Amino acid sequence: MIEVKVIEFGYSVEYQKHFIRINIMGMEKEKKDKMSSMIVNIPLGNLKRFVVESDDENGLKILEYLPEDEYPFNNEIPTEDEIKTVEKMVNGFMIQ
Repeated sequence: MIEVKVIEFGYSVEYQKHFIRINIMGMEKEKKDKMSSMIVNIPLGNLKRFVVESDDENGLKILEYLPEDEYPFNNEIPTEDEIKTVEKMVNGFMIQ
């Protein structure tokens, strides 16, 4: 079973982009490898939209940069329900 957790969110002054850092646990190695190699090639302007920060026994840690209009937390501190919604959305993507 795949488990997704939002572990950090915010705004990068350096890149002037919002970000969400997620940890994905329980994904099959083959699917994880395929997804990791695919997402690192998705651009966001002059940045890479996704950065795979680590892949170990603690899960796959991914940093995603987002344009302001796609940031799901409306530039404010999210509620627990908003965080759960993002986790469910990512989980649904992982299952496909």
